[in-house]
Amino acid sequence: MPFKYSSFISYRRETERNKFVENFCRHLRSRAFDACNSETIFLDNDNILPGDDFPERIYEAIRNSYYFTLFHNYHYLHTENLWCAKELKYALDVEVARRSVLNEEDKDQYNWIFPLIVRGNLSDLPPVIGNRHGIHIGKFESAINSQRPLPQKISDFFDDIYEKLISLYKIYEKYPSGYFDNCTNEIVYATDEEIVEWIKIQKEAANVSETVNKPILIKNEEG
Repeated sequence: MPFKYSSFISYRRETERNKFVENFCRHLRSRAFDACNSETIFLDNDNILPGDDFPERIYEAIRNSYYFTLFHNYHYLHTENLWCAKELKYALDVEVARRSVLNEEDKDQYNWIFPLIVRGNLSDLPPVIGNRHGIHIGKFESAINSQRPLPQKISDFFDDIYEKLISLYKIYEKYPSGYFDNCTNEIVYATDEEIVEWIKIQKEAANVSETVNKPILIKNEEG
């Protein structure tokens, strides 16, 4: 503490979605500054320059963020495009490492991974983050992309994000500067093969959960 970025943004690149993510970050910056005293949000299109070591810049940025935000759709984890999975897996490892050096009270409150659901349902989140408080954002997409002032309900949504950021910041500020610098040193970057296997495990667990929790259809006595 302090970290360089208020939030690391993880998302699947596509032309229209990129615009939405960039506009979302534009609205987030002021709230992030108020919460963390940093309006710098890590977005790979903005923060990685030609010639940079792409993997190391990604992992370094995750380590140096107050918050990890992911834009989830059904194909967020995909074996043909591994980077979202790499980012999430590493973020989970960072969370475990940071939590290990917190006091017991703060461990229970520490949750730095924030899923925004662009398409799909809460049940579509990977099981490893299925218990997080994911928020549906897709319904706000057109309004956020508009140049007009935000409707009140969307402004309230960003204020809710501020509340999450500030509650996390209050945990960080209990600890001295540099306190979290070394706890992530032992994390090993997963190989592509390990990430592919991890994605398969998440997909299989999701399928099992869906099967177990299928609604029971009771036949009508007259049917």
